[in-house]
Amino acid sequence: MMKIPPWLIFAVFVHGILGCFGELLDIMINRLSVPLSNFYNESIFLHYGNYIEPHQATVITSFIENFAIGGSILSVIFLIPKMDTWGRKNIAVYLRGFMALFAALLVIVAKYFDTFELFAVALFFSGIIRPLKTGVVKAYISECAPDDIRGLVTQGITTCSYAVVIVTGMLSLPFAFGNDLRWHWMAGLSFIFAILFICFANFIPESPKFMLLKGKKDKKAVKEIIKKFHGKFVDTNAILDEYEHEFRSISGSKSNTHESYKSLWNDTGLRESLYLVIVASLAPAISPAQINHLYSIPLKIRFGFTNSQALLFDTVASLFYGPLLFLLPYLYERIGRRPCFLMATFCGAIASILLLISQTIVSLYGSSIFTVITSILYTICIGFSYAFGIPIFYIILINDLFPASAKVTATQAAILLNNISSICVNFGYASLEKPLGPFIYFPFIFAQLFFFFYSYRNLPETRRRAVYQNFENIRSQAVSRRQSILAGRSRTSTLQYGTTM
Repeated sequence: MMKIPPWLIFAVFVHGILGCFGELLDIMINRLSVPLSNFYNESIFLHYGNYIEPHQATVITSFIENFAIGGSILSVIFLIPKMDTWGRKNIAVYLRGFMALFAALLVIVAKYFDTFELFAVALFFSGIIRPLKTGVVKAYISECAPDDIRGLVTQGITTCSYAVVIVTGMLSLPFAFGNDLRWHWMAGLSFIFAILFICFANFIPESPKFMLLKGKKDKKAVKEIIKKFHGKFVDTNAILDEYEHEFRSISGSKSNTHESYKSLWNDTGLRESLYLVIVASLAPAISPAQINHLYSIPLKIRFGFTNSQALLFDTVASLFYGPLLFLLPYLYERIGRRPCFLMATFCGAIASILLLISQTIVSLYGSSIFTVITSILYTICIGFSYAFGIPIFYIILINDLFPASAKVTATQAAILLNNISSICVNFGYASLEKPLGPFIYFPFIFAQLFFFFYSYRNLPETRRRAVYQNFENIRSQAVSRRQSILAGRSRTSTLQYGTTM
């Protein structure tokens, strides 16, 4: 594995650590459910004169999270396409950073005025920045990185953000921010991170691939940026030739800088790549990880934990499987993307089964030491599913399989499906969990098993190869598979009707 150039290390540090302000806002929904439920109660009583029941707090949590997902959908439809016109850096740094500052300020104002509606609006803007990091930042940095370490660098951003989440997760305990008085301080911390991020990210250059795609005439400037990200001794002409090959891999022409949905569907290679990306984008949405994101603490309390025990266990558990997540960028380049994703979906299926068992026992006999143990086990399985990259794998695939002109359209489709599926899961779980009981987990079990077997059959290995090579490989496999099917049909027709003379 090649040595990582200093500029790439700096880019991963800035976007991964300083750029984790969105994750800090998300922690409020995931880890601070008890003080937030009290906040909702106080706000509703102050403005409407009513108190809410515990199950109503769950519905409000789901509603507010779906507000955030609604912001993500808006961002996917209107903002992500702008990275082909405004530029990768302008979206990934300035738009995302200033949007986070506004969202954090709204959270603080909502707390001081006891207005849960304003908190929902803040989460809407927080949702807007999610796909900007998931889609635009990863595309931006992956385009800057050499092929040998593209997966390592892209996943490295997520790993660095996770490191900050682990550390700041300690702040969600009741003695720090996890109480009724100080939960909004997490938004204040997010505000500080966003300011630092904008200041430092300003020094990172634009993607050289994007500059060339948009017809940058000053190739000397493009070559200088390539040297920053690939190393000063790199053969810049070879890199430029690789870019040109990628630009022409779809239509044979560089003139089209943005592929439409129709283009993705009509091209065999793009269509097959899109199938894989769709499966990878649905895997984290229709999974126990999605349930755990919103209901980690309430579920553990139901299965026998106290609130403090649940918070402490989640923090300790993250330290347990955290080292594997730190190894994931290396594993992506060492053993490959394919085995990591297969392991992630397998762990998701096991976690769904354990949730089914836990809920069945609680429904029949109540919580016990056994349900506490199964709760611990399903949390660990979900942690391993996260650690093997299930939330972000579809972005890795987009950056590995799609030429630059098709990235925006593929990213739009994948994130949109992910968000719509997440909304359906959030509403469906909150509405149907009580009447269906343990049976609510069967769709998650079947979905994770389907994703596992589909990927086992169709997912190729994409590590350490140029994008155009992965794309051509997918296209050739699809053509070969189609020819085999047609040949099989031809033989069947011959056997049934004989050969005409």
